[in-house]
Amino acid sequence: MDPSEVHPLAIRVMKEVGVDISNQRSKGVKEFLGRHVFAHIFTVCEAAHQRCPSVYPSFMNNVALWRFEDPEAFQGTEEERIAKFREVRDQILAKIRAWLAEKGSGLDS
Repeated sequence: MDPSEVHPLAIRVMKEVGVDISNQRSKGVKEFLGRHVFAHIFTVCEAAHQRCPSVYPSFMNNVALWRFEDPEAFQGTEEERIAKFREVRDQILAKIRAWLAEKGSGLDS
């Protein structure tokens, strides 16, 4: 999947929890090659995960696929779609908290 703008419903549900992502955008891996060193890489889609070995071969022990339903693909009323974005937002937060707890770090709120 190519980098794109952040979905308006993602902006809306993140704002509900005090996080403004309105000026963010998705980024492709080429933007980071040779510029950053990563301790961990988390992918959230199978296609990106499959490309990691060829892009970051030395990081394969630190690449994790965290599968989440794509809320943008969900069909329903506007309120049902917003609910799906909230659900996935909360799943991502829970996954991050669990990972940090496993690593011995804490996330207070």
